[in-house]
Amino acid sequence: MTSFKDALLAFINTKSDAERKALEPKLKKLRKWQTLPPMSVLRKMAELLKSHPSIPAPVKLYHRTTAAAAKSILADGFRDAKCTYGSTRMHRGVWLSDVPLDVNEGADGDILLCVTLACDGERIQNFEWVEVGKPYREWLVPAVSLKPLISSIEIVTRLHTSG
Repeated sequence: MTSFKDALLAFINTKSDAERKALEPKLKKLRKWQTLPPMSVLRKMAELLKSHPSIPAPVKLYHRTTAAAAKSILADGFRDAKCTYGSTRMHRGVWLSDVPLDVNEGADGDILLCVTLACDGERIQNFEWVEVGKPYREWLVPAVSLKPLISSIEIVTRLHTSG
């Protein structure tokens, strides 16, 4: 049987330095759990994970756009787009997703960019658009908040159209 200490160390070793630092206050609480049976420990660890839903650094996100906009983004960085995005209100920001999206998910354009952030996902969590049942995650991040977090932007794919 794996001891609590071994299970906890294994769990901690799967996390990035940034995540370990963020989890530090919660991990201190785990000391009192050392006498609980393994199932209770697993439940507590599951609760801990649910309460800290971050994406480990470096974060790779995706943005679909047109060739002209991609050229501008690569040269000068992102600018806020303005649209209702399926709601009744006007919103501004840069759409990002944790998987490549296409027109079937509402992402239009022939260029897919991979945006690597130099931080963990916690820095953008307040900009997440959560929709129940979606198998992917999306964020609408203001360009002014996004720009300092970016470590690189690369073209992943170009869709070729006939004609």
